[in-house]
Amino acid sequence: MTQAPSEVSVVIPFYGDPDETTPLIDFLIDDGLQAERIIVADDESPVAFPTGYRGVRVTRRERNGGFGAAVNSGAELVTTPLMLVLNSDIQLPYGFIDDFVAMSLPWMPAVTGPRMVDEKGTESFSARRFQQPSHHVVEWLSPLARFRHVPALHRAVGHDMTALGTDDSPVDWLVGACLLLPTDWFHAVGGLDESFHMNSEEVDLQLRLSLVGIPRVRIGRITLVHEGGGSTDSAKRRLWVTRSRFVYARKWTSARMLCAGLTAASFANLAVNTLRRARNPEVRPLSIVRDELQTIRQASR
Repeated sequence: MTQAPSEVSVVIPFYGDPDETTPLIDFLIDDGLQAERIIVADDESPVAFPTGYRGVRVTRRERNGGFGAAVNSGAELVTTPLMLVLNSDIQLPYGFIDDFVAMSLPWMPAVTGPRMVDEKGTESFSARRFQQPSHHVVEWLSPLARFRHVPALHRAVGHDMTALGTDDSPVDWLVGACLLLPTDWFHAVGGLDESFHMNSEEVDLQLRLSLVGIPRVRIGRITLVHEGGGSTDSAKRRLWVTRSRFVYARKWTSARMLCAGLTAASFANLAVNTLRRARNPEVRPLSIVRDELQTIRQASR
């Protein structure tokens, strides 16, 4: 491929408060990206993103469909060879677009993503292994949360521990907060699967791209800050994430195995929480396990 770094459009999925997205747009324009190459995909946000803001293009969906649907709507307007999907909860270094595209071009056609850290500078493990039910079961085991700093636990939840530091590394998949994609190949495999509302849709896309020989590469020479988390209610977010993982499991692994594993993990949590209650009467083991089992039932439907 011979594209210049400028031959890229940015797609920003939007839902919520415009004031949380306009700083990213301001940064991109002030850093030299042409406004008409920025596409805001409004996912029927309660507060519509203002049309005409600094000359960027805005497409508004008629109904809320989640991350994948928003990105697909924005991608329909992309005419450049490359498409960069950006969440609004990221902080970019100056010159990011040109540098990131230039570093990615030798790998093209490919999906590329940068190294990511959180606000404290801690590695965010943006490179992952393709999802397996066991990854989600380990995440469901709440007693293990205190050991989240242990490398073995990172591997157990699917973090690619070989893709760290500043080297460029071929990986299974990359977190969707910042993805550079070849536009033609994105459309060739059907874009993002809109049956995922939130979470796992970028994994599914990159697995489909892997089946047609498109590599996925973490560009470790460039770093951005990803805040993550969002403002969604935690219980609602947990249900969305778990439901998406069941969608993925039905397509690629085993939904039955995922359901059985999560259920077993919930009863393991119950046993530990029962012991904890002996020291802390405020712990409610039965309430916790009921909530967990209800989430599994609702998500697996």
